[in-house]
Amino acid sequence: MARKTSQLRDASFVIPRHARGDRDFGGHAPRIWCNVDVAVRTRRGIRASVQTTARDTRPDWTTAQGSDRFRIHARDRSIRQIVPGRAPSVFHDGSEPVREFLGGGTRGNEAGTRTGAVPAFNPIRILA
Repeated sequence: MARKTSQLRDASFVIPRHARGDRDFGGHAPRIWCNVDVAVRTRRGIRASVQTTARDTRPDWTTAQGSDRFRIHARDRSIRQIVPGRAPSVFHDGSEPVREFLGGGTRGNEAGTRTGAVPAFNPIRILA
């Protein structure tokens, strides 16, 4: 069994759907939570499931929530596991393999249309 360090592709920008309020964060940034589930989903691919919630920090509590899945790594050989055997796992900003989340809010009625986040990944070790 071979171990290899690989760089994951960053997932696409996740724009959660409008769930509550008037769609406008009122000129102040929403609080954004993101969770990422990284796992070997096929014998030759690693997928990330990204769940995002953006919530206003003041009344009317405008909220956008949603999730999406992305293929973030592909190999021509079978993948047994992500080392150290932590797949599937939930990761937060700054925890391996998530390096950081990029994105945030914009001006205007953007809840569900422009506010969101994209996880950027650290390199990971895989066991093939």
